[in-house]
Amino acid sequence: MRNLLPSKRRSRLIRSTSATDLGQLLSQHKDVAAARGALGASLVAQRRYAEAEPLLVESFAAGGGHSAGQAAARLVRLYEAWGRPEKADAYRGVAARR
Repeated sequence: MRNLLPSKRRSRLIRSTSATDLGQLLSQHKDVAAARGALGASLVAQRRYAEAEPLLVESFAAGGGHSAGQAAARLVRLYEAWGRPEKADAYRGVAARR
């Protein structure tokens, strides 16, 4: 197969996009999701809710590593501890199927 871009230009294009693409792929990998979920749960135990929330939401969106149910249960615990029951309700159904 013939390359359509000159070698130097192709190399620059690969380098400029690979870091972003790699970051996106890694953020969605199940092991990374599981680690973020575990870190988020640890932050909830420390009452660092604002720091925990994005980690737990990302973990849930990526499949949570182990299961969507476990990730949802962690979000329920976060929102209950944080005094946000309406947000917890959004994840209760998934957490119950765990």
